[in-house]
Amino acid sequence: QILEIFFKYHRESKGSHEAAMLSLEQVQTFLVIEVQSVYQSQGIDISDKHIEVIVRQMTSKARVDDGGDTTMLPGELVEIRQIEQVNEAMSITGGAPAEYTPVLLGITKASLNTDSFISAASFQETTRVLTEAAIEGKSDWLRGLKENVIIGRLIPAGTGFNAYEEPTAAEIDPAFENAFLDDDLALQNMVLDDRTARVYDREGGLDLFAGEDVVGGNSPATGEDGASRQNSSLPSAFLDDDALIDDQTEAP
Repeated sequence: QILEIFFKYHRESKGSHEAAMLSLEQVQTFLVIEVQSVYQSQGIDISDKHIEVIVRQMTSKARVDDGGDTTMLPGELVEIRQIEQVNEAMSITGGAPAEYTPVLLGITKASLNTDSFISAASFQETTRVLTEAAIEGKSDWLRGLKENVIIGRLIPAGTGFNAYEEPTAAEIDPAFENAFLDDDLALQNMVLDDRTARVYDREGGLDLFAGEDVVGGNSPATGEDGASRQNSSLPSAFLDDDALIDDQTEAP
């Protein structure tokens, strides 16, 4: 492979990580240019970023040649970022780092060799992926877009990054430092990822979800001055739907 040739060339004068990054960058550039040339020959212009996203996944793994003092096994396909984190820990503890060679995966294999078994199972070989995940007791940390969409969570992209970002101690307002829930507090009544905008601010109404009285003001059911657009003799729909049905059936 062209990637292996580039890696061996740079490995003679540089370390494993730097040689891997340089060789991957050259291969990534080569792939983007070649794919673009096919589309541009037909008069189709596509932004590079769409191809780069796919190429990034194809070049994100490396094959472990020697696990050293780590828990990684020879021949195992691991993300380069993860290998470097382990090697950094080995350099601190004095252990032998892992030796690896970057690999170029096909689109199908790259999709199946993901950390998320939910994402892999939704692509191909569903039975095998789920069986292996159950036997190995895998956990899915829901870091990607696909697995979050599958289970109905807010995707970690755009404004969704703020929803899953854990605030540091410096970012927490002192006024709220004691306002967080205790570990022993029952959480069974909490609704996670409930981002539906509820604007129940009719005067004299009741928020059925919060169980609290609502302060009067502007809402879709009231005018700009807070006056109700409905007949005041009718019961509020926010108070009791059953009572509204009974009143309508009893009317002559």
